[in-house]
Amino acid sequence: YEGAPVFAELLVLRLLECRGWKGVWVSSYAGLKFLKEMPDSATLASGRVEIPDLRREMIHTIARSAGKHGGCFDVFAWREDQIVFCETKRRGHDRLRPTQLRWIEAALAEGHADHLLIVEWSFA
Repeated sequence: YEGAPVFAELLVLRLLECRGWKGVWVSSYAGLKFLKEMPDSATLASGRVEIPDLRREMIHTIARSAGKHGGCFDVFAWREDQIVFCETKRRGHDRLRPTQLRWIEAALAEGHADHLLIVEWSFA
């Protein structure tokens, strides 16, 4: 994006930010991590950010309803009172997993899903 390598999740986040959304890339590997930049190692230590308490509690509420943090959406964005959850999938290599379907159901059940977006991507 703009000459820099990014994962698909960060590209989606950048495109949302261009439209006035605030948000993060969410990694649920070994606990929830919120990122805004490309990590420089597998630990995802760099690029981590904090999110507003209200937004963090929303994620934890959905996790409790879904039964775990695994399956959390790739991108979590907000603009005023609107929320968008986005899942990225590589065309022909990836599909929604049962844990992700549970997250979608939990977000809907908790009333936290204004917009659910699934982005299918491929290499150009």
